[in-house]
Parts: sequence; structure tokens; C-alpha cells
Amino acid sequence: MEKLWLSACVLVGIALVGTLISLPIKRLPAARPGLAFPWNVAGSTFRDLRELVRNGPLFRVAMGVAFFWGFASVAQINIDAFADESGLLRHSEKTPLLISVVLGIGFGSVLAGLASRGKIELGLVPWGTIGMILFSLALFFAPEHFLIEGLGGPGKIAMACLMLSLLGICCGFFDVPMASYLQHYSPTATRGTILAATNFMLFGIVMVTSVIYSNGLRAPVRTGSIDRLPPLYREAEDPVKQTILTEKIREAREAIANSSDQASTIVQAVSSAEPATQRALLSHLLFEYYQQQM
Repeated sequence: MEKLWLSACVLVGIALVGTLISLPIKRLPAARPGLAFPWNVAGSTFRDLRELVRNGPLFRVAMGVAFFWGFASVAQINIDAFADESGLLRHSEKTPLLISVVLGIGFGSVLAGLASRGKIELGLVPWGTIGMILFSLALFFAPEHFLIEGLGGPGKIAMACLMLSLLGICCGFFDVPMASYLQHYSPTATRGTILAATNFMLFGIVMVTSVIYSNGLRAPVRTGSIDRLPPLYREAEDPVKQTILTEKIREAREAIANSSDQASTIVQAVSSAEPATQRALLSHLLFEYYQQQM
């Protein structure tokens, strides 16, 4: 909260820059200037969707765009969980992961434009789909606990960021051709109708996938317990090391109880522990830390 003013300045500054950049955009005449404002929102939305469905190719592309936004919604939420399960202690630590995806999408969009060579190339979409699948699966093999000092390191963080960047590039190859197709092939007189119906579909998918993910896939099915973790993540390798682990847990709890910065204390405790006990110590301390945050 101490630097809330800085965040506000950055957000307002970005908004002002975006507004200034948009000013030179050429104004275009309205396609249907006599069209009345649709006060019946539900009826208007139904008519827009019906118009979109009537145009088979545009409707299929619109479904692809909606799928992409649903995928992007789940991916964004999943990055939070990915960071949490990789040893996140401060929300700022997930920033490199989010920036990697954003830069990847931007770079991928530019590459898709160059690869299209001035035309709309839907042939890029399958390649983007394959890449999205492969790099989503590749994140499963990301180094564990790469966000924890002493267990992670620049190399492991860079590997996770690289996979997220490549995922973003493939997303650009998937989305740009289809968005361009909708813009280019929509009839001029009904282009606003087609795009409005597409936006209704994609934001509906975003809402549905967010609800399913948050309240279904990520919803706890029973009360959490450290005992449900595999032994590798909660116990030491032998009785001697288990005694050392028990003592380190006790010492860390005392240090955390007397600390004003619990996250830094956890990092220090895990970093100073023996390598053979670090994983189990981290599991115990993180479990207790997140229990307190809930």
C-alpha cells in the first residue's frame, strides 16, 4: 500500500499514452448511420448471434476465436496456480511469468503477420494449435520450486519463462489469422453485428471457463493436510535426517512467529537447511504459511 500512488501513476500514464497514440487513427464512416440504438439488449444479442450462425465460415472462425479466449482465460488463471506451486511467496515473483506470456503473444502476432505476407493465412492456425498443446505440456516438466531462493535460480526461472514465451508466440499464430479473417470477410453492412456476436461468444466462454476452473477444477475436495503429500515432500530420507528436519521445522516456526516478514524468513530458513531436508522443510513451511493466509 506504500507505493499505491506509483501503481496509479503507471496505470494512468499507460492510459494516456494509449489515448494519444490512437488520435491519428483515421475516422471511418458508419456503415449503417440510420440504425437505432438497440434498447432490447437480449433480443438484439439473439439477432446478432443468428446473423453470425447464418454465415457458416464466419461462425466457425468465431468459434475458434472464442475457444482461444477460453484457453487464454484458463492459462492466465493457471499461471497464478503454477507460481503458487513453484514456491511463490510474493505476488511480484509471478511478474516475469506474466510478462513472458505477454511478450510472447506480441512477438508471435508480429511473426504471424510477417508469415502471412500480406494475406490472411489460416494455414498458420494448425501450427499455432500444435505449439499451444506442446508448450502447455512442456510446463509440466518445469523445474519444481524454481521461485524459491536457494532451490531455484536464474536458469530455472529462465526455462519456465522461455516455455511461457513460446506458448505466447504460438497463441499469436493461432489468433491473428482468425481475427483478421473476421474483420476482412465480414460484410461491411453487418460487420458490427458479426463482431458483436463474436465478442458475446468469447466473453461468455471466458466467464464459463473461469467459473468451471475456479469452482470445479481448482476447488478443494476435502480439508488439506500435509500428510496427504507423497513421503518425498514431507519426510527426510532416513531417521537421522528426519530428526534434523524436525528440529529445523521447530526453529523455523519460532523464527516466523517473531518475524514481521514471514516470506523472507521462510526463504532464509529453507536456503540455510541441508539439501537433503530442503524439500520437506519447504513443504511444511509453505503449507502452514498458506493456511494462515486463508
